[in-house]
Amino acid sequence: MLESHIDFLSKIVNSVSKVSNDFKLNNAWKCISRGLNEEKSINELYNYVCGSSDRAFYISDSFKRIILSNSNISSAVLAYIIGEIVKGNRDFTQEDVILYDALSHMTDFDIKNFVDIVDNYVGWDEIGNDYINLPGIPEKNKITYILTLKLCVNVRLIDLKTTVLTQDYMNSGEFYKCTFLAYKLREYISKTKQLLNYSIS
Repeated sequence: MLESHIDFLSKIVNSVSKVSNDFKLNNAWKCISRGLNEEKSINELYNYVCGSSDRAFYISDSFKRIILSNSNISSAVLAYIIGEIVKGNRDFTQEDVILYDALSHMTDFDIKNFVDIVDNYVGWDEIGNDYINLPGIPEKNKITYILTLKLCVNVRLIDLKTTVLTQDYMNSGEFYKCTFLAYKLREYISKTKQLLNYSIS
């Protein structure tokens, strides 16, 4: 009796997993091909990896991350970055790898929080333009936004400073500062949103 329930549950889990993976791969392909000629895009991807073990490794790793991603949005952004790299026929850079690592750890909640933070809370007059204005974040969002900020620190999108010097005074505490990679990721998210008509913010 228990075995039949386990077997039934296993089939449901496998079906749901397949639907999720198919959705991710479908969106990934749209992002890689930019909605253009699919056959041409397949040939571009094939030609991109042929003859380079490094390129083949990064593309293979990228597709694994797309499938294993914690977020449909982040998997699509990962694919968008692949598309840009392949279309530009360029090698992966350290920046690309950092963004991939960051995206593979982010959930849809983190992506949405990140977008809202970068769009609405970067720029703190008393401290500096790239600092996140924590006091400006509404109390109802503060806990979840801080969780997202801590993740972003761990994946090198945001720096955490404990002391900030200005011309007139020194501030001590926890201050989050966007790196150039945070802005780059925000731009990729925006382009992916336009391509797939995602509702992110």
